[in-house]
Amino acid sequence: KIVEDLPNILPLDNEQAKGLIQSTSDLISATIRGSLMVALMQGVLAGLIFWILGIPSYLVLGMVTMIFALIPTGGTAFVTGPVIIILALTGDYWKAGILLVYAAVVIGMLDNFLLPRLIKQKAKMNELFVFFSVIGGIQLFGILGLFLGPVILAVAVGLLAVFKGEKINKEQITVQ
Repeated sequence: KIVEDLPNILPLDNEQAKGLIQSTSDLISATIRGSLMVALMQGVLAGLIFWILGIPSYLVLGMVTMIFALIPTGGTAFVTGPVIIILALTGDYWKAGILLVYAAVVIGMLDNFLLPRLIKQKAKMNELFVFFSVIGGIQLFGILGLFLGPVILAVAVGLLAVFKGEKINKEQITVQ
């Protein structure tokens, strides 16, 4: 109901308002889908390294990693961290070191590189802007910033496009 009333509420003409709402909706959808896809990939990659290192219950740990991967900025560390500590405490220093490097470089950084690309494909926005909107959103709003950052960017870009497309006559500008 609220979304249906937005074109009437926004100080834009109907087509501009609908375009802005559609681009924002596309970005929210792309962010959710991208986050789920990245979490799935992080869980699979974690499960794979757990299996390669011979860690018991690698499937369960991979699935738990996938769930924790939905927490931005280090969610996967809630699973890989304790496994690394246990490996080190049991004397498997090589395995602990391999998992530490793999978790930090491959699993941990995957969302920084892949999520902006996935969002960009759907939302047709500059990848660098999407990346910084996700990072900035998380810094400002916490976990909600994962979605709010790109949405704020989409609204700002949409409004700029609307204003850029409008022609202002010189007669409309008054100097006092």
